[in-house]
Amino acid sequence: MTKNRLLAAAFGFMMAASFPASAQDNEEAADQAEAEADDTIVIEVPIQRDNAMDAFRRGDYAKAEVEFNLNARCALRREREQEAAFENARRDAARGETQSQSQSTTPSGASGPGQGGSSNQGASSGGSSVPNNVRDEGEESKERTCENRGFQLYMKGLSQLQLGKTEDAKKNFQTAISLDPMLYDAHYKLGLIALLEGDEGTAKRRLRSIKTVLRRCRKCEAKDEIEQRITHLEAAIAGEVELR
Repeated sequence: MTKNRLLAAAFGFMMAASFPASAQDNEEAADQAEAEADDTIVIEVPIQRDNAMDAFRRGDYAKAEVEFNLNARCALRREREQEAAFENARRDAARGETQSQSQSTTPSGASGPGQGGSSNQGASSGGSSVPNNVRDEGEESKERTCENRGFQLYMKGLSQLQLGKTEDAKKNFQTAISLDPMLYDAHYKLGLIALLEGDEGTAKRRLRSIKTVLRRCRKCEAKDEIEQRITHLEAAIAGEVELR
């Protein structure tokens, strides 16, 4: 079996993670939420309906690759806009504090209060424009998802894997886990790729990463899928699964 066909076969594990768990599982997770420890991470299966996911589910992986890349770029743009909005708000707050201190030492009738009003007006208009732009792009558009950049790159990697672009997929998986270390299936895929490349050390590191995710996700809907990946990757590392 070739590298690409092997990875495509292993790809079946991913499908369970791409679609919602049963309603019963969701209810159980909700009932247990209050009992979770502070260091426990709740991993919920993303429910995404857009052009990218539609293409992926149809098996049009070439289109899915393009669409998930556009999603990732849109998510990055949103991140930068939000960072700019927070930075503008911080500067406005600092400017307002300076104005307030200045007014406390300004004689009555001086121009300080007027300047303070102008500054506050600028903070209001500047602070609202960027969030409005983000909301319009993210919520009103039905064809694009502009959030969870790590997940978008992970799905782009899955699409590339189906197209035989293993090296490109590997790079996107690596970027995805740097953005979201809880993407257990990306760790799993990287572990398989490492074994096929003869890099057992990297495969073991990826296995440890998945186990860390499991420890932090003791009560979440993805637990079964995480355990399946651990079992399979352990068997592959031990040579119990033939990789050719």
